[in-house]
Amino acid sequence: MRKDHSFYADKDIVEHLSKNLNEPDWFLNYRLKALKAINELEPPKIERLNYSDWKLWQVPDVHLEVPPKTHNQSFDQEDVLILDFKQAFIEQSELFTTIYKNSDFIHFNHLFDAFVMSFLTDSLFIYIPENIQIKEPLELSFIQNNQLEKTVNRQVLIYVGANSSVEITDQYSSIENEQRAVANIQIQIIAEAGAKVQYSSLDQFGENTQAFFQRIGKTGRDAEIHWALGAMNDGNVIEDVRVNLQGQGSASDVKTVAITHNNQVQGINVNVTNIGSHSLGNIYQHGVALDESTLTFNGIGHILKDSKNSDAQQESRVLMLSDDARADANPILLIDEYEVQAGHAASISRVNQEQLYYLMSRGLESKQAEKLIIRGFLGNVLNEIPIPEVRQELIHTIERKLAKYDN
Repeated sequence: MRKDHSFYADKDIVEHLSKNLNEPDWFLNYRLKALKAINELEPPKIERLNYSDWKLWQVPDVHLEVPPKTHNQSFDQEDVLILDFKQAFIEQSELFTTIYKNSDFIHFNHLFDAFVMSFLTDSLFIYIPENIQIKEPLELSFIQNNQLEKTVNRQVLIYVGANSSVEITDQYSSIENEQRAVANIQIQIIAEAGAKVQYSSLDQFGENTQAFFQRIGKTGRDAEIHWALGAMNDGNVIEDVRVNLQGQGSASDVKTVAITHNNQVQGINVNVTNIGSHSLGNIYQHGVALDESTLTFNGIGHILKDSKNSDAQQESRVLMLSDDARADANPILLIDEYEVQAGHAASISRVNQEQLYYLMSRGLESKQAEKLIIRGFLGNVLNEIPIPEVRQELIHTIERKLAKYDN
């Protein structure tokens, strides 16, 4: 996974990207600072997943790349902003600068952070001022054209002001999937005091797209961020979620469903850190491994010192439908404080033979019975997703994947 050349030799590409996006000097300086750091940094460590042979760190060809097509729902709520960074630099320079410099994007803890910052090709900024309750879900989608965008490095910055609430649905997919491509996606949600955010994403990159998703959450006092993630990709993908419960009384739960098939690899890495007292962090992960695929669930709950009366719970379960599939469910609890609650559950199992026999005794064929068991297994998490449209879309996607399993 180490770099095979000095990325600083690509300084002209970084400057070209910055110029095309009409970036101010302060933003270009962050790019160049990140570029200098790349060769000194290691890739993020994902427990029990070796992705050293994945070619994620592909420098974009500025002569080939075109801006990816990003569709955002038309939205006319007063004072709510949905802009790409280029627009934000022009239309909301002071506001955007202040919020961006308070984000995690400017800190380069590992190679992924520095690489995305250096070679950023696509962006989105969502700003929701304080004391606004948005009633309709804000719908976003991103489509990567693999024939044109061989490398996409994307940042999405979502800021939700104090005492505001919003539901955001996000979708990631690709077209022209016979072409190989790479996507590195970095998303941050900043929820100020009392804010409520429901973020749902359905990830469906094609089999020739290798991707690394990093989703970061930061909560103020009594703020909440609820995540519902469907890892329904066909290629090799890492989904890395990191939530810092900074404010007293803040809460977050991360619900993930995943299916792997053929020989693909997916790693789901969820890390929730309780920093403020009386904070609550939950991790729920259910997945199914088919064929010769690999599915890895890591759940890390960390309660820091002085986070008294906090709670960290997690559940990771994988159902294996093939002798050749591989699965890992890796629960980790790190407790640095007394007067807290914490717990975890993890399991890797095959289809319950008694359930299978019962369904087949009622006239179902083996494949049909297994599909019903899978639906019930994933339904334990799906039922916890509060947005009906998101839940239904996930169910449709699961049905499409299981239809391939029939063959």
